Amino acid sequence: MNAEYWAQYCDNKRRLFGARFVPPMGCDHLIPLLNSGQRVEVEAYGYVTRGFVGITTGWMPSFILLRTKRSIGSHILLDKQTKILRFLKY
Repeated sequence: MNAEYWAQYCDNKRRLFGARFVPPMGCDHLIPLLNSGQRVEVEAYGYVTRGFVGITTGWMPSFILLRTKRSIGSHILLDKQTKILRFLKY
């Protein structure tokens, strides 16, 4: 995901939610992976897990790790302490 798309995403959320919108802070290293289709291995909360980076909806979104692209539940919240270990092939 490029910086232009991220700026447009934030602008749309600000238009929807106004001053209540709070973008995820300290997670700049996760922005390029958002909706990139790239599977990654991350270390979050002391565990190593694989999946795809996504984002929640609402006025205070958070980055999440989905185990598969079609996952609906069972996601892992990602934060500024999350380390990207490596990029994986399908």
